[in-house]
Amino acid sequence: MENLGEFGETFSQVLWGFHFVFGAIIGFGVRKVYNQLYERGTIKEDYLNNFILQRFSGGVFDFMVAASISAVSFAHISTVFVPLLILTLLGGLLTYIYLSIVIRRAFPEHRLANLIAMFGMQTGTISTGVVLLREIDPAMESGAAENMVLGSGFSIMIGLPLIALLNVPVMGFVSGNHLYYLYFMVGMIIYGIFLGGVLFRRTG
Repeated sequence: MENLGEFGETFSQVLWGFHFVFGAIIGFGVRKVYNQLYERGTIKEDYLNNFILQRFSGGVFDFMVAASISAVSFAHISTVFVPLLILTLLGGLLTYIYLSIVIRRAFPEHRLANLIAMFGMQTGTISTGVVLLREIDPAMESGAAENMVLGSGFSIMIGLPLIALLNVPVMGFVSGNHLYYLYFMVGMIIYGIFLGGVLFRRTG
């Protein structure tokens, strides 16, 4: 997207951040095709072992968490510790309140597992949500992990306007025009109200 200038460059970097979602979608697709071929008898042997796959995925997630923590520069964080603490506490509290309302309507079963998983994902990444989920659902029997991955895949379509909006404050920072921050805030509020209306209408 180099032909689109700074907007295209920023957009491509944000889109690359969703590479794990594309990988998860491919994995689900391969498993779906494999299951169908096995049920039809095209594949005679059951080559997949859920126990080994869960142990392997658990090790991979542990590595991801350790790597993400290792990548944090504490020297840099110390310079902005107070505003960062305020934002994270306020953001975490509001996220928890919002998810408590949404999960109650969207997931009539396994509410706690879905709440914990979604809270971890919304305040971090899918790996964060899975780490928290494993504490209350080690065998991943609640389906919350699948909800996160499938939801993330679907969110790519819903999130395209948000990905485009993420470029607005960056353009404001580069150009020094603070009106871009206002445009970004207004756009986020309007789109948030729209998505909230669709969600509560379908789950009402």
